[in-house]
Amino acid sequence: ESAKSNPQVAINILTFMGYSYSSRLGGSKNPGMWMTESTKRLMQQSKKGVIYKDLKACSEFDNGLEKAQKVTADVQLILGSNDFLTPIIKAQNLINNFKDPLVEEVKGSGHSLMMEEPNIVLDYLNKLFKYVNHSKTFKKTGCIPTPPTHFLNFLIKLINQSRDWQ
Repeated sequence: ESAKSNPQVAINILTFMGYSYSSRLGGSKNPGMWMTESTKRLMQQSKKGVIYKDLKACSEFDNGLEKAQKVTADVQLILGSNDFLTPIIKAQNLINNFKDPLVEEVKGSGHSLMMEEPNIVLDYLNKLFKYVNHSKTFKKTGCIPTPPTHFLNFLIKLINQSRDWQ
């Protein structure tokens, strides 16, 4: 509820908890980037109520484990070893409920994986694309998407969903 009345407090907490300790001190892989402050500025540009709605949706999400069991697509989970928001130990039940997920760990990273270790995340995504391109499911259907098309479709769906949240 504090995210509704004072979104800046929520932004500060999410930013603090979203990064590993070492990343809070600096050391960005991208020269000239101040990770924590750029994250705050980005969140401050959100439309009114979006952060609150996002946190509320996370809080109210039900039956995640049962839904994970129904997933038939290939699944990849990229986890930060120093994630304070979603520690690996808390993700274990979810991992166990997917069928043969590809689980990758980014050593030393927090929840903000793409800010802290963008190149490692990209390497893991490329690994998934290679895995998907060679999977039996896609070979049987004759539909073998190339990484850019597959990723573009994913981004379009994600953008459309985020518009629905606003």
